[in-house]
Amino acid sequence: MVLLMLLRRMPEYEADLLERRWTLHTPIRSITGSHVVLLGTGDIGSHTARRLKALGASVSWEDGAVQISSNGEPLIPGDQFYDQDALFLLSHIIYNESGNQPMAGKIAVGNVLLNRVKHPSFPNTLYEVIYQPGQFYPESTGAMEKTPNSGSIIAAKLCLEGAMVLPNAYWFNGVGRSCWASRNKECIAVIGGHAFYG
Repeated sequence: MVLLMLLRRMPEYEADLLERRWTLHTPIRSITGSHVVLLGTGDIGSHTARRLKALGASVSWEDGAVQISSNGEPLIPGDQFYDQDALFLLSHIIYNESGNQPMAGKIAVGNVLLNRVKHPSFPNTLYEVIYQPGQFYPESTGAMEKTPNSGSIIAAKLCLEGAMVLPNAYWFNGVGRSCWASRNKECIAVIGGHAFYG
């Protein structure tokens, strides 16, 4: 399974891999059965490791190379992997607040919500953060009745998996618009049409 995944991602190396010809440019050092060793000098990244694990592979770092083995656990269905209530709330607010923003902006909005849940100055559940008076106005905006676009759902899932664009952001608003945070907190980033404050 891992070999097929690598071939799909790197078709230019397909002949070399199938014939076990290793050139200077082939990113794989060896394949023994279902065990693949990639050349490398650093961390392959947690997102790549999670994707490989989702495909049933285990990932480790041995002898200066990334070790990938196809004996890991299979993918868990999304309806079991994600807390469905959290996914619903997060994706709807991300869509309502930043549905037309770039992915980094969507994730940053999700970060603000989840950062608040973890901070002692805010309520400690996602529901309470969203419905806190004077914050996101889900009733008056109809946020929970709208259907989130796919980008907003993906951003919500990434946030629930730990994707972090702004670890210290607790407020945001439209760029150039005045609000309590813009007058009282430091602007730590501008992403798309939003300014974020910490």
